[in-house]
Amino acid sequence: MKYFLFFIILLFSACSIFFSSRKKNSKQVFLANCGMCHGIDHNVVGPKLRGVYENRDKKWLQAYILNADSMYQAKDSLTVALYNKWRFEPHNKKNISINQKELKQILRYLKDNKQ
Repeated sequence: MKYFLFFIILLFSACSIFFSSRKKNSKQVFLANCGMCHGIDHNVVGPKLRGVYENRDKKWLQAYILNADSMYQAKDSLTVALYNKWRFEPHNKKNISINQKELKQILRYLKDNKQ
């Protein structure tokens, strides 16, 4: 019984460290790539992003994060409205280059901060 209890405590600690580290990494990726223009709870150059994960389709979010400028050029109505409201500069002028792993981390961060 002693060993079982020790194992449970050890397992719980390891899981806690893993998920804490994962959350920290997703925040760092968000801040490095998005944080200069977006806050979670406050507007910066662009709009605050709390709630965006549940208010937008995941595929739209992925496309927007990876290449909002091509969505603007394709006349996506929501993208055009956002660009007009916030007077965006094209994202590619900011030298933002996000790979698939970073995209997943950014989406995880937005999902974790949805409420």
